[in-house]
Amino acid sequence: MAIIKIIFRTVSKIVSLGENLFFPEHCYVCGGKIVGDAEQFACLRCLSSLPLPESSEQTINKLAEIHGFDNLNFINAYCLFSSTDEFPFERLIYALKYRGVKDIGQKFGSMLGEAVKRNSDVGYDYVVPVAIHSAKKRERGYNQSVFIAKAVAEVLESKLELELARRKEYTCSQTKLSVRERIFNVKNIFEIIEAEKIKNKIILIIDDVLTTGSTVNALAGVFLEAGARRVDVAALMRA
Repeated sequence: MAIIKIIFRTVSKIVSLGENLFFPEHCYVCGGKIVGDAEQFACLRCLSSLPLPESSEQTINKLAEIHGFDNLNFINAYCLFSSTDEFPFERLIYALKYRGVKDIGQKFGSMLGEAVKRNSDVGYDYVVPVAIHSAKKRERGYNQSVFIAKAVAEVLESKLELELARRKEYTCSQTKLSVRERIFNVKNIFEIIEAEKIKNKIILIIDDVLTTGSTVNALAGVFLEAGARRVDVAALMRA
């Protein structure tokens, strides 16, 4: 009987941990208790105060200050939220990217898809997540942008494509690099896998965070070189 009780308590703890992982009791943003729909991953206070980023036009203008308009390989850039000291939404990205809370990608990816749908009249042939290097995928176990892209593709009723391009170079994190270092760090890191599928297509690239736009710009460039008609980008967070 004692052994049965120990097993029962152990199983209960495991179930509880699983529930807290997939249906958290506390907001990933502020740490406050979630009341009601736990699948939100953020409390109603944080969600209702979602720090909205600038418009696509404003984002493009700021990115052009870094790269130059002639060197930008995409036309529009859509983001779902930014981050502030009061509402640090980058904690959601961290949980998605490093803690394995993949449902965040699905939930907020759907919201990103709706945002793109509201602000764009473009019909995208393909929705493509930014590829990560195979070694990094083995380390992490997954590519977080895939979960975002799947949800975006469903909302836009576009085709999700995972095998159009690959990341051929293993690069260090962009987080602590300068703007110039970021651009150099991602130079020539992508190569096309299926060029015949890209010609004359309109592509939406999906990433988790848009900062200088160096990575998505590098990927958009190889798509245009392969004959894509147009490329736009979308990301959960504008940093």
